[in-house]
Amino acid sequence: KRALRNVVLYGTGSKGGYNPKLSISGKTGTAENVQGRPHAWFTGYAPSDETDINKVISITVLVEHGESGGAQAAPFANAILSGIFFNVDPIAAYMNIMKSWPSQKERLRKFLQNRGYDADKMLEYIYTDEE
Repeated sequence: KRALRNVVLYGTGSKGGYNPKLSISGKTGTAENVQGRPHAWFTGYAPSDETDINKVISITVLVEHGESGGAQAAPFANAILSGIFFNVDPIAAYMNIMKSWPSQKERLRKFLQNRGYDADKMLEYIYTDEE
């Protein structure tokens, strides 16, 4: 239990999985893909400190060709769990998580471009209030 919490606090899940308002525990991973870039995954649960198992939500996120579980799948899990526990829009929560990383703008650009989106237009919309 402590090891899974430490993954999110200090390890590979710390960038995207950490949430100061919700204790999330989990494990990141990367699955080899013989046909291209590796798949990324995160599996975990929240709240970590809840003793009543009926109040705990478990989650697994797989991002095909995501390359890094900590950088791609953990932020999605964090956003979905935020949506569940705090009744917030998971997409807005995800964008806030991604915006909080200093180097994340370029990673997000690459992520969007690789999926066929107009990355420049989307980034302009996402970062309008900061530039």
